[in-house]
Amino acid sequence: MSLLELIEQKQQKFIQQREDSQSEEATWQESVKALYQQIITWLKPLANRGLVKLFIKPMPTDSYYDEDTGDMELRDEDHLIIKFFNGEAIKLVPVGLNVIGAYGRVDMQLGLRDVMIVLEEQHGDWQFAERYTRTSLETYPFNQEQFEKLVAEFVESFH
Repeated sequence: MSLLELIEQKQQKFIQQREDSQSEEATWQESVKALYQQIITWLKPLANRGLVKLFIKPMPTDSYYDEDTGDMELRDEDHLIIKFFNGEAIKLVPVGLNVIGAYGRVDMQLGLRDVMIVLEEQHGDWQFAERYTRTSLETYPFNQEQFEKLVAEFVESFH
């Protein structure tokens, strides 16, 4: 195989991997949007009564270097903020794709407590996961009951 053929072959493989990666990133973004929409639906009665405010804000998470132009661009991930009447907030921050042991992960920050929301497979169900020690990871279903339990525990900590 000539050098030209080798480089063209590698270029085609690179282009295909990049297209696959962009497609997977779009699927991940849709999964995160659906997760946020579910949470917003659950919190709508509280928001309607003025007890919480819901915000979706962009957060720079990664830089991208374009070899053709030499430009550096920031990509944004949206994160959801649930702000309570007293200024306390819960933040949901997408960590990203292909995290260890899962397809993707969103971190839910409730004050000093961090709870992971994990998507084990691309088209699977979300689960809550909490690490209590380096070797101990507890998982439980992501559903309205568990979500409200976590939020209630956080609200109980308000002074």
